[in-house]
Order: sequence, then C-alpha cells, then structure tokens
Amino acid sequence: MDAPERELARLAEFAGVAPRADWLAAGRAELRDGSRGGALRLPDAELATLRERCAPGTRALGLA
Repeated sequence: MDAPERELARLAEFAGVAPRADWLAAGRAELRDGSRGGALRLPDAELATLRERCAPGTRALGLA
C-alpha cells in the first residue's frame, strides 16, 4: 500500500467514523510492508475467488 494512512482514512470515512490520527498510526503499525502483492502469488483459482468475493467492497469503495 503506497499511502496506508490515506487508505485507512478512506476506510474510516466509509464506515462513518472520524479518521483519528492515533487510530491511523496504530493501523499503520499493524501493516506489513513486505506483503504488498501477496495475493498475486495465489494459485489462479484462489485469486479468482478472492477477486470475486472482494468485488462488492471494491465497487463500494469506488476502486472498480
């Protein structure tokens, strides 16, 4: 994730809560930098299932 604080703030706003700085910092601390793109290493069938199940949330967040 290129801008974790920004994405966490978007998530908070989507959920209808204020993106407090302490919450953003705590959330950022939980993220692993080395896991970016990990889903792309899944077997094709698992990746297809993941994309299918994430599609409604992706659309709701305006990322599709």
